[in-house]
Amino acid sequence: MTPLLLILLAQDYVLLSDVAREVSAQPEFINKLVEGIGILGPDEVTRLRGYIKDKQWKALDSFPGITVKTLGRSVRMAGRVLPKPGNEPAPPSVPGPKSLGLGLMFGDEMLTLKDDSVSFAARLNEPNPEKLLSQLAADGHTIEVRDSRYFANFGDLKYKGKEVLTPFWLDTGIPIPGQDRNLLVPAPHSQHEIFITGPKVNASLCFFFGIDGKALIRPIDTKDQAWVLGNTAHTYKGDQAIEAMRVIGEVMRVYTAIQKAHPELPFGGYYRMGVCNDPNAIIESKLNGKTTLYPLTHDKSLFTGYGEISDIVAKLPQDEESTSKDRVMGSLPVSGLDKLPMANLRSDILAASAVSASGYSWLWLLLIPVAYFAWRSFSAASR
Repeated sequence: MTPLLLILLAQDYVLLSDVAREVSAQPEFINKLVEGIGILGPDEVTRLRGYIKDKQWKALDSFPGITVKTLGRSVRMAGRVLPKPGNEPAPPSVPGPKSLGLGLMFGDEMLTLKDDSVSFAARLNEPNPEKLLSQLAADGHTIEVRDSRYFANFGDLKYKGKEVLTPFWLDTGIPIPGQDRNLLVPAPHSQHEIFITGPKVNASLCFFFGIDGKALIRPIDTKDQAWVLGNTAHTYKGDQAIEAMRVIGEVMRVYTAIQKAHPELPFGGYYRMGVCNDPNAIIESKLNGKTTLYPLTHDKSLFTGYGEISDIVAKLPQDEESTSKDRVMGSLPVSGLDKLPMANLRSDILAASAVSASGYSWLWLLLIPVAYFAWRSFSAASR
């Protein structure tokens, strides 16, 4: 049993419902929670505040429980009420958690960075980053690129020293048999992580498209809460790592070009151009022939005229249209369900998975008469 699983089984965390029950009278807590899930539309914000006002605490533990299509509508509505961007610079972010009082802390815990992480992230965000990695490899550096999956953490809350579970629950549309409800899963987060070790450069970096509207390489500078888990779906070394870096560079170039062509997109194009998973799905598809990521939200019409990236996006699934059970499972941040410590989620996934194994077994009955007549025809022809 892994140390992480032991931590979670020891319940070194608290549910959002339990925290809200104790501190809901504090307005700043509610406001920070709404701000933390910044892509909520007015309807979801009203519903969240209503749950807290009416003391429907357990509803918070599966909030918002919406489909990807409904999420798209929420994002579009949220974008309409955003203030128009001005020319003033954004205020500097304050590292480290901030106290909200009553035992609540909000914000990321910062990590001690490897020496070259910040400066080298900037260098890799320039055109053709694979050339820089190729030179480092020739100079004796070890380079590894990992396709990693986690649960997305929209809350970054701690209460009395314990982590607060604040996943963003999505309705997959996959039915749970006999329960008149669908499988809900925490929204997954994916990123490609780049680790460089050698005589000149040592850096830990990651690439994803964030709600800040930036598709770029960033230093790994924050500590994940334990409940987000973590799983590496693919590891690339040697020439594969260089190719992954080339595709990352192409994705960054295309995303920048689309943003310049469509400055009107809210959230810097987040959701319309995809969420964190979509750029990583492009990379995974290029290197492995298909993607195992969910959800994907990109608007294909934005990606025309960009060469190989356009060709890949044209073949990607889109979860406002249909969801694949295999991709839902592939996006989970564990290598197997036995490593998923959330017991209710694990049992729901097992129940929903049984549908695919047996739900269409009746179709085999249709093949019996077909096989019989085929055999009779073959026998008659051979006589």
